[in-house]
Amino acid sequence: MFASMFGQKKDLKIHCSHHTTCSRRVIMALLESGQDFEYVHVDMAKGEHKSPAFLKIQPFGKVPVLQDGPDFTLFESRAIMKYVLTGTPLCPGDAKEMAAVESAISVEYSYFTPAFMPVYVERMLKKKKGLEADETKVAAAIEALGPVLDVVEALLEGKTYMAGPKFTMADISYMPYFHQFDALGIAELRDDRPNLKAWWATVSTMPNWAYATSGKVATEKVAKAA
Repeated sequence: MFASMFGQKKDLKIHCSHHTTCSRRVIMALLESGQDFEYVHVDMAKGEHKSPAFLKIQPFGKVPVLQDGPDFTLFESRAIMKYVLTGTPLCPGDAKEMAAVESAISVEYSYFTPAFMPVYVERMLKKKKGLEADETKVAAAIEALGPVLDVVEALLEGKTYMAGPKFTMADISYMPYFHQFDALGIAELRDDRPNLKAWWATVSTMPNWAYATSGKVATEKVAKAA
């Protein structure tokens, strides 16, 4: 979308697992940037993210990892998101607008995600491993998540998007997690809050988000060197 306007980065390659939350954050950012990229699938079920070859580019053994040509490698999804969106309206040049974006992302990282992840671990990650969720832990996590969502709901008052009237990378930062609310059986926590419900109805219907969550990237943008 913005490649011709701001200049196109070359040789972008993303190593990730398209179904994971942090990978979807980066895939969405790349799609919104309008830049072409290649996809290298990391099969986490087979432990490829812990292989010696992968640990050379991500020493913590996590996805995603971005490579921009042979001399630049970047990991951590929020850093990658900012890198690929710098120079686009999703990463504002105005200091006050950018401060609002950074603040919203900090709230996501520091408060929302730590409250959300215990529910995700119990009802999603354990299920993938064939384990039963500890519903006592789930109940406690949901109780802790509620007040955080109340704050996010209040922060959205009078806004269409997380950082103001425009869609930015702040919204992308939250989207992979809210996408999981239905599968986790906690959709009412989002939909019972009018501002959050309206925000999600807006961002979740974006064409690039539909593509980012469809899995098509794994077949349509596969790196030739993979």
